[in-house]
Amino acid sequence: MESKAIIKHVRISPIKLRTLVDGIKVMHPQTALDRLSFSQKRSAKVLYKAIKSAVDNGKNKIDLQNSSVYFKKLSIDEGAFLKRSRAGSKGTGKPYKRKSSHITVIIEQRTTTNIAQLSKTEQKTKKTEKISTKKSEPMKKKIINKQTAK
Repeated sequence: MESKAIIKHVRISPIKLRTLVDGIKVMHPQTALDRLSFSQKRSAKVLYKAIKSAVDNGKNKIDLQNSSVYFKKLSIDEGAFLKRSRAGSKGTGKPYKRKSSHITVIIEQRTTTNIAQLSKTEQKTKKTEKISTKKSEPMKKKIINKQTAK
């Protein structure tokens, strides 16, 4: 089972949020919360709230256990942007956009079937590694005579 938390129209640009998400996706959710609580960035507070909300939703609705939880999806999407303008030279206005973003956090509990699927994928990768490590034969050079070329 999975629990989900979606926060929309966050007034932080998606690029700033994605820098944090790239390092957190691989972590356990509780470890990610600990890491974000000590971060100095403004976007860390918003991301902390989103992950905390998803974890709490899982505890209340589905009775998720912290030990076997992982991020199924953690994505930052672009939201609506506000068109603004700043004063420019000769009385003109220089337009710029204030960007917003949507945060989607989906947390799922690992089950025995998930673990079995992970082991199958590991076996497949081992097979492909064995195949790719075989040495290929060096190419033989063909000698072309002038008579055969005509």
